[in-house]
Amino acid sequence: MKLNRTGLVIALLCPGLSMAGEVVGTVLRGSSPAANVAVSLGQFDTRSDNSGRFLIRNVPPQTYALKCGNAEAIVVQIRDGVNQVRCQTG
Repeated sequence: MKLNRTGLVIALLCPGLSMAGEVVGTVLRGSSPAANVAVSLGQFDTRSDNSGRFLIRNVPPQTYALKCGNAEAIVVQIRDGVNQVRCQTG
């Protein structure tokens, strides 16, 4: 990633400034991938593909409730970079 001078100044003045991450996951039903399942991570919503996979981009690092289909939400900590998660649906 290339930073311009403004980005560099912001990074120096705000050392706690975080970059957004990506969440890459798989929805499972038992031990098999589950297709077309609703996935929510805080205010972010998507659906799993035919292989049970999903991707959510531009997620600010923090703690979220991850919900897949009709299963109870689980708490996940998202950090900078790529975060891999798995969740079960009923």
